[in-house]
Amino acid sequence: MTATSALTASGRTRALLLLASGAGISALGSQVSWIGLTSKLQGVGVYAVSGLFIAATAGNVVGAPVAGLLADRYRNRPLLIIAMAVQGLLLLSLLVTFSPALTWVTVALVGMSGCVVGTTTAALVPHITGEEDSMRGYSWHGTAMTVGSLGGVVLGGVLASTVGVQWALLIDGLTSLLQAGLMAAIRADRVPRRDRKTETDGRRDGLSHVLGDIRLGTRLLAQFFVVCATTVAFLGEIFLITDVMHATAFWYGLMVGCWGCGALLGSTQARRLRDDRLRAVAYVAGVTGLTVALFTPVAWPFLLANGLGWFAGGACRSLSNVLTNVFVQAHTPDEYRGRVFAAADSVTVAANLVGTAAGGALVVAIGPRGSLAAATAACAVAAIVAFSAHVVIRRSGDT
Repeated sequence: MTATSALTASGRTRALLLLASGAGISALGSQVSWIGLTSKLQGVGVYAVSGLFIAATAGNVVGAPVAGLLADRYRNRPLLIIAMAVQGLLLLSLLVTFSPALTWVTVALVGMSGCVVGTTTAALVPHITGEEDSMRGYSWHGTAMTVGSLGGVVLGGVLASTVGVQWALLIDGLTSLLQAGLMAAIRADRVPRRDRKTETDGRRDGLSHVLGDIRLGTRLLAQFFVVCATTVAFLGEIFLITDVMHATAFWYGLMVGCWGCGALLGSTQARRLRDDRLRAVAYVAGVTGLTVALFTPVAWPFLLANGLGWFAGGACRSLSNVLTNVFVQAHTPDEYRGRVFAAADSVTVAANLVGTAAGGALVVAIGPRGSLAAATAACAVAAIVAFSAHVVIRRSGDT
């Protein structure tokens, strides 16, 4: 039982607006501090920067299963508020004393609290919008995150080159606290049920539920290859722009902007998909479109083709992200939905790890154009998996 049923249509819209606004503001702060920290540690040395990435990854790896268990055991809105407040205070603590080792520990803890924020937000959205209108909620949330991230990239670059990391950390810490305040104004909540049946069913972890459901398992497998592909592509893109196209870093920034604008389009248009079968077809089309988009600068290594491909790629990737959340929500009982969202986050983290490890090696071994070709191949595998799963699921009469 949640407060959703007591909300009017305008109340749900207000709650969703608060949730999306908080997510966007927090995404802006996260980008600002990440750029500030990497710039600061770059002066210390390559190992300091590597340690930062390892710490962030470790926090996500450890935090994902913990976040799922917490989200399925405690009320989600207070949990979200506490996680955001802790995240803000951790970031502000770096203003008191700063060292590489302390930064690594803090970033790992922030990553863990970020997992709690992401999982509880994903599980809370249907309780704000209602189960039948969750697509709108995930679309609004994705749009706000994209806008905030784009703004954070710009602001982070300005701050890193002018006033330094202290202002970046201050902004991120304050935006986290602001998001916690916005969440306190939301009336809706998700209260996990604790009767005997759900206690028994709820013991299964998120990953076992995913593996036992062909609709989720195959789509998350496809999403694993999608994330791997885009991670490899982004690692190779800077070298494609500078070494193959002989352009400056300015043009690389412009290509990232094209991807971001496409992502904004994809997340805003996703809410138009209200039919389950149409969403299933759209996911296959989105992954296939991403494959074509990644291949575009491989076939035509020119700035215009790259920009068009990156715009389309951002739209397709954003669409697949929103639809993945909708699939998890639609095919998971609410009592252990938190753990399944956490399992989906773990798939993303694992794919990022594989993509990061493979991306650098591919650029060195076969060059930036070859690495993007490899990314295209990985995305083609995702498209084949998604299409094959869609055919099997369609024949079974399910979505």
